[in-house]
Amino acid sequence: MTSSRRRFLIGLGGVAVALPLLDSLDWAANRRSRRRAGVARADDGVPHPVVVVRAGNGVQQHWNTEPEHFWPAATGAISSAILGGSPNADRATSELAMYAGKLNLVKGLNRPFGTPACGHAESLPQVLTAAQNTGGTANAPLALGMSVDWRIANQLNPSGREPMVLMAGPSTAYIAEGLSWRESGMRTSAERSPRNQYMRMMGISGAPPDVQRRIVSRRMSVNDLVRAQLHDLIGSPVLSSVDRSRLQQHFDAIRDTELSVMACDADPALVTALDAIADPTGNDVRPEVVRRHMDVIALAFACGYTRAATLQIGEGNDQTQYTIGGTLLPRFHWISHRIYSDGADGAPIPQAV
Repeated sequence: MTSSRRRFLIGLGGVAVALPLLDSLDWAANRRSRRRAGVARADDGVPHPVVVVRAGNGVQQHWNTEPEHFWPAATGAISSAILGGSPNADRATSELAMYAGKLNLVKGLNRPFGTPACGHAESLPQVLTAAQNTGGTANAPLALGMSVDWRIANQLNPSGREPMVLMAGPSTAYIAEGLSWRESGMRTSAERSPRNQYMRMMGISGAPPDVQRRIVSRRMSVNDLVRAQLHDLIGSPVLSSVDRSRLQQHFDAIRDTELSVMACDADPALVTALDAIADPTGNDVRPEVVRRHMDVIALAFACGYTRAATLQIGEGNDQTQYTIGGTLLPRFHWISHRIYSDGADGAPIPQAV
């Protein structure tokens, strides 16, 4: 093996297939450790997936002179009639009336630690870690703990696969992603493009677009594109029988994942819709990017690709300008402040509610 082939095999169209760490990867040990962990599973033996969707700037609830516009008027059983009828028809949660039978609305949650510098930046890392922040800067603090999506992925995902971490937002921002943490002080970068995530799930993210489409349309395996090199590598006399077995397991796992995804028969219209998003970081396509991220998450869960996903909508202080009724509104963060400003001073926004 040359040095370049210790990590990747490069096949047709420039497809790169990562190799396992042949001198340290222990698949059996990983499986035994998961069994010893005593992971709770559903009655059918399949772990329930978890997705966390986070949108910034809070909700409009009663505060000082502002009226309640978020929560239902009373606690208790949730039904479509109650959630969408009087006196709840003007509440934000009335938009979810058709899903009432599947909802729990939980009040009284709060961040466990204070936010002396910036509530947006310092609250975000607490959402899934419940851990204090340290280091970093005022707009990019570091969480002192692992987020729950990583804990779930480490316990339940096949082959130790990472959680799916997505964001609908700009590529750079004053307060960017901060929902998912691999471990203390290690922020997980979020994928902005639902198309890239879909192709990564299919194992073909490194291939040119025409090769990607051919794989998807023909139900090919990415292994097919590196088959000659794969056979040469597995047959190499420099590999031990243990390493050879690990390689075979690695490529079998890739193929198993592809088959499970292909068996779900993703709607071809989804691939078309993903291709249609030219710039997933743009403001005007943000609602569409959110929808397609959710489509990819649903497909990943249905196919058993992952058991944990996060989706962050907008920056830490969401600057998205939404179009409602044909009108492009001011930045969402400004609307939440009721003024044309990210701070405390600015001209008032008429009818900001």
